Amino acid sequence: MDNKINLSLPEYQQGCGRVGDGLLHLDWARQAARAGDADRARMEYMKAAESWRQANETEVGKWTRELELANREYAEFVQADPVYRSGIAALLPIIKATPGILQTDLYKACPGIERENISYILYFAASSGMINRTKKGRTYELHSA
Repeated sequence: MDNKINLSLPEYQQGCGRVGDGLLHLDWARQAARAGDADRARMEYMKAAESWRQANETEVGKWTRELELANREYAEFVQADPVYRSGIAALLPIIKATPGILQTDLYKACPGIERENISYILYFAASSGMINRTKKGRTYELHSA
């Protein structure tokens, strides 16, 4: 059995509403990804991860494994997502040239990339350790190894 959350296990269906939401959004994300609808898949994966995070917080760690698996699956999708790949290629040189750049300045520096896509790209670049968020998440710099 792979590491994806099994949508048919009854114990997951008995959890709180957020668990059901997490399962539904994961299923919809997978369907959208298989259908080639990256925009919908991106949104559904984000909603699934948030639902699992909330369920895990509400039930004090009960859903940690499911949260980790949902986040891992979302991260795998992101690494293959053309929006992320092309966006990070555009943003990294700007971040390298201007350490401590504000996110609002990145919006101005990349008018061809939608704001929500820049936020998405920065979130995953920071969570993977490629860049650092500084000053409460408002400025960015390349990760120094």
